[in-house]
Amino acid sequence: MTCKEVKFAIQSFTSNFNPLDDFPIETTEVIYIAIDLTGYNQNYSFTLTVINEERHQIANCPPIYLVITPIVNCEVIATWKAPITLTIVE
Repeated sequence: MTCKEVKFAIQSFTSNFNPLDDFPIETTEVIYIAIDLTGYNQNYSFTLTVINEERHQIANCPPIYLVITPIVNCEVIATWKAPITLTIVE
């Protein structure tokens, strides 16, 4: 190897994230670092912003309930099927 080849030979090339990684819904800094055989390093970074624009809908909502307790009892157990959330994909 010539001196010029050694100077530009990459010893390591790392990043804090990779393509296809899962990213949170926020802004994240992605950093790449290249180090050559002489120890010279070069950094590059960019920001990746994930914005949630999904619309959500609550479905299967219970109807209005009216629960009447007997006069002798001041408490009653009420039950219903809990609603669910749906993500609308367009």
